[in-house]
Amino acid sequence: MWVLEGHTFTDDCLTPTNLKSDNGVILKKVIKPFSIQISNTASMKVINLIIMPGYLFDGASIPKYFHWLIGKPWDPRFLVSFILHDVAYGTHYFSRKASDEMLRDILLQIGKNPLKVKAIYSAVRTFGQGPWESPWPLPEGAARELCLYYEKEPK
Repeated sequence: MWVLEGHTFTDDCLTPTNLKSDNGVILKKVIKPFSIQISNTASMKVINLIIMPGYLFDGASIPKYFHWLIGKPWDPRFLVSFILHDVAYGTHYFSRKASDEMLRDILLQIGKNPLKVKAIYSAVRTFGQGPWESPWPLPEGAARELCLYYEKEPK
């Protein structure tokens, strides 16, 4: 199980761009670095990710016709979990399955409706292979340059 330990993300870390995702969502770019700390209860490792200026996000990749059901792409209550998932897909620091489980576990932890989480998890497991294989808008190399990964072993 994945646990969100903390983060330094605030709304002023991102700014809109002129680019749009495949869903028509305006991409946002990191303009102020921030960190996300997560842990895995199985391995007991604590991981710190630092996302640097220049990284691009599309929020939650939820098709417009599902916004009423699942939520908006830039809902601030759940944005950190979607940013974390984008980073995981863009950098391949984690396996695809682990990335999707991380999204599911953290959404549940921060209070997203369990039925909506189940729908989101099913969607990323069903339709995430394409984005996993060709992360966009940043190629894997660029994504890794803009996202620093530090792992701390259990004591």
